Amino acid sequence: MNKLYTSALACVAISGAALAQNTQRDVKMPYAPVERIGHQQASAASADRAIIWQDDFGTPANWVTEIAPGAFPDVEWQIGVGLESTGQYGTPAIQSTTADNGYAMLCSDCGANEGGDVYEQNFLTTADPINLSGYPNVILEFQTMYRRFNNEQTYVAISTDGVNWPVPPSDTATVDLPAGLYPVWYDGELTQGIAVANPTVKRINISAAAGGQSTVWVRFYWYGVWGYAWYVDDVNIFEQFNYDRGMESSYFSHTGSGDEYARIPANQLSGSINVGARVTNYGVNPQTNIVVHVETRDASNAVVLTHNTAAIDLDPELSEFLDEEVSIGAWAPGTYTTTFWVTSDQEAEDQDAANDTIVRVIEVTEVAGTNAIYSLDGLDVYPIATIGSTGTNSFTDNPDGIFCMTNYVFEQNATAYGVWVGIASTSAVDGQLIATLLDSAEVVPDQDQTSADGDVGNPLVQGNDYFLTQADIDAGFVYLPFQSPTAVTPGIGYMAGVELYSNNGSSNVRIKDDLTIPQTVWGSAIFLPSGNPFGTFSNGNAFLIRLALDPTVSINEREELSGVNVFPNPSSGLVNLVFTVPGTYAVELIDALGKVVAQRQFNGTTTMDMSAFAKGTYSLRISNEVKSTVQRVTLN
Repeated sequence: MNKLYTSALACVAISGAALAQNTQRDVKMPYAPVERIGHQQASAASADRAIIWQDDFGTPANWVTEIAPGAFPDVEWQIGVGLESTGQYGTPAIQSTTADNGYAMLCSDCGANEGGDVYEQNFLTTADPINLSGYPNVILEFQTMYRRFNNEQTYVAISTDGVNWPVPPSDTATVDLPAGLYPVWYDGELTQGIAVANPTVKRINISAAAGGQSTVWVRFYWYGVWGYAWYVDDVNIFEQFNYDRGMESSYFSHTGSGDEYARIPANQLSGSINVGARVTNYGVNPQTNIVVHVETRDASNAVVLTHNTAAIDLDPELSEFLDEEVSIGAWAPGTYTTTFWVTSDQEAEDQDAANDTIVRVIEVTEVAGTNAIYSLDGLDVYPIATIGSTGTNSFTDNPDGIFCMTNYVFEQNATAYGVWVGIASTSAVDGQLIATLLDSAEVVPDQDQTSADGDVGNPLVQGNDYFLTQADIDAGFVYLPFQSPTAVTPGIGYMAGVELYSNNGSSNVRIKDDLTIPQTVWGSAIFLPSGNPFGTFSNGNAFLIRLALDPTVSINEREELSGVNVFPNPSSGLVNLVFTVPGTYAVELIDALGKVVAQRQFNGTTTMDMSAFAKGTYSLRISNEVKSTVQRVTLN
């Protein structure tokens, strides 16, 4: 049995009970540029398959690009090296196996067909016919990168004469399609604005239209109005196995929402856990009594959970998602590995073992102590992780005041003391962070929301202003305590987040983002305070923002300067700075946008005149040679 650690969860669309409205708004979302670390290439067809035809876009003349007559004129397929969407809402280029020698891109966003009623109809077609005579059962496979807006569809079309082509019966139709027209994505597989894994391997059974034919043309067909971008590379046609069933994805969710938390405090595990898998019949023949088996082992390799799903039958080309609740016992802190594998009555005839098994890993953490951490991200838990980052230079019109947030749900009462935040290496010294804890129901926009504003203005608790040091960046993490311990209530969703400031781009802060396992829509979120659009948007991944549930990790571990008293606060202009330890102190006054507006140096207790500055809230960063502290002052 081959084991595959996979990240293919994109199909989960279960709404979490902890969110009042778990919906995606009809507002276009800028894509946050990412840094890729340890990226896993998508697996191609098994080596023992008979590859009949393949093309890697290294020779553009192998393809013909066309715009349908009367369609929107400014969007067309391109083939080349280094292509990337340059529209207002750019989508990263495909990271396919042979991206270095070329790939195809359809950049709908570049055409700016916003609000138009003229559809974009764009064809990318093989220049020469493909001979599939002698192969009655064939699969088309390609690597792709894509994210959907709201009014488009991607298809694969097949023609046997290169002249007559099937067309969709209506806008973005996916059912009752004419022979030879196949949707690339099944209904419910995509979430608006959330990109798929980069790259994603798609396999489409084209036997009914192309099997046994001596002349076959393949077309990638875009149909829509002002979407994002679609990339295609590494196209293969291979012979279909007679018997081949496997899993496209799986998940292991203790909240029952589909979110896969990688670190779970022991007392937040209830008596059950949800397991799910999408099973597909890739073969020529029907499969009967398909069962997904689930087995969890602890760090000592002892079995702590076994489960078999109810059996199903699947005809060729069909797929079904299995979701079941499983009772579990009390699990002690430690690492747990869960293996999913699929069997059927046709087990002996199955010809592809590579898609039979998926592995998941979680860590149960302490209830108290330095390891009392709750996290959605799986860095240092997953065997292989894909990590990106998002921050103050991800959006050109939002260098200051953005929020990165991760959703947390509690089974038992707990107290939140602060957050551990993953800091990308491209962050800059003096980038500013403020820890926050918010009610998820206030952050997530209402279902009927048409303007972009999710509410981040009413935090349950915040931390003090913190400015990154080189040591923080080198360590890759910083701990930010809340101003006071805050009790959390079971059954309510909380967004643990950080507010970021860069002094208008001079000191950018980037937060690590776990891309390994696509999470549900509101597993994490981004708030943009300005620009077009602005407001709260889903992230679809897992920001490395971890809740600390024990006071053992203290502010002193950050070399916090103590013995400083600032008063009165609020102040009309004169502020007293009292130091219990004699010495020389540097003081910086920082406005609400993170800009240093004044610098002073004092020898011991003094009075600072701030009356020349505008009313509002400021941060005072006070430091000696080895430690620093930040305190807020309001001028009125």
